[in-house]
Amino acid sequence: MIEQTGLARRVRAKIQEIQAALTTTPPPPGQALSLMAGPGGSILYYFYMAKMQDSGELYDHAFALLEQALDTMEHTAADSLTYCDGIVGFGVLFQLLATEGLIDAEADDVLLALDELIVAYTVAQLQAGNLDFLHGAIGNGFYLLSRLGTPATDHCLYGLISCLRDTAVRDAAGIRWHDQASGLNNFAAGAVDLGLAHGLSSKLVFLARCIGAGVRVEDCTRLLTGGIHYLLRQAGAGGPGNIYPSIIPAAGSARRTSRLAWCYGDLCVCTALLFAGKALANADWVRQAYHLARGAAERTTPERTAISDAGFCHGTAGVAHIFNRLYLESRHDDFRKARDYWLEQTLEHTSWPAPPAEPSPAPPGSAPSPGSFLLEGLMGTSLVLQSCLATTPEALAWDAVFLLNFS
Repeated sequence: MIEQTGLARRVRAKIQEIQAALTTTPPPPGQALSLMAGPGGSILYYFYMAKMQDSGELYDHAFALLEQALDTMEHTAADSLTYCDGIVGFGVLFQLLATEGLIDAEADDVLLALDELIVAYTVAQLQAGNLDFLHGAIGNGFYLLSRLGTPATDHCLYGLISCLRDTAVRDAAGIRWHDQASGLNNFAAGAVDLGLAHGLSSKLVFLARCIGAGVRVEDCTRLLTGGIHYLLRQAGAGGPGNIYPSIIPAAGSARRTSRLAWCYGDLCVCTALLFAGKALANADWVRQAYHLARGAAERTTPERTAISDAGFCHGTAGVAHIFNRLYLESRHDDFRKARDYWLEQTLEHTSWPAPPAEPSPAPPGSAPSPGSFLLEGLMGTSLVLQSCLATTPEALAWDAVFLLNFS
């Protein structure tokens, strides 16, 4: 909860401004089911804004969008299967809404139709060596884990863990997985991506979640322990102002500086340490996570953060949200101050044209502005602003899709 009444008032005003703007650019019904950049994210946004505001009008809009998405899924072949942009992310979203009691539908009625597609896609990604979170097998793993107890998906989940075990690079430095060069990155094959969006941190969160669910605990514990050992050994290589780098380059490649963000940098490592520390009851890892986060809270200049926008992925909103999570869990005042600072920056950087006096829906078939989406646009920013008015971590359950539900 924001203690500064002036800041809280401006946050509420910005939320209303964003909601008014979004009513003029609804996503077209036939668009893909993207969680991070499409209708899936819109569904998440409206359900959780409705929950936090206790708004029947927003609930009605959320259910209308969900009905459109289910109709699209029933009558249109999937054009993407990834966590970020396709069926996997929509499945994770639907399971979350059902678990939270926000929808009455039996999740199995929808998810059984997705299981076969997602299992086949996961096998293909494992064969291709794609262990990305947003665009590969690790993202699928979170869906499979949410379906624990379903025989077909359980077999695939165990296969994913076996693949992580068999492809891990092990030496005195610890355990990690080499990333492939692809269209998703521009670094050489053999590099180790440390980030949450695509790299080691998301793999470690996945392993911690498996341990918490009692899945292949011995294998996952060994991999998680070795992965954290490797991660901690990279401290000090992050460049100006950062402790951890974004990427450990392949031999002969130049090192890169890091940033302060959800996707890369010290806050990713903090997230991985918190998940791992709680899964294995390792108080030292939790202590190191908070120590790292307190250091990150002191960095505010562009030179030390590389922040230049208000979005969730690599902007001010994502950073504000992580510090809000940390504050609600620990009540450390350093995190409250950091949250409020990045909220101020989010208010300053978030802009949207004023809605017309008589708003009208976007023309049929027109695409919404890319600035409205969850990962990098106004919906993610608005969820962060609304969440900062909450008093308990339980109100923030939506951030499970960003792997931040470490409370």
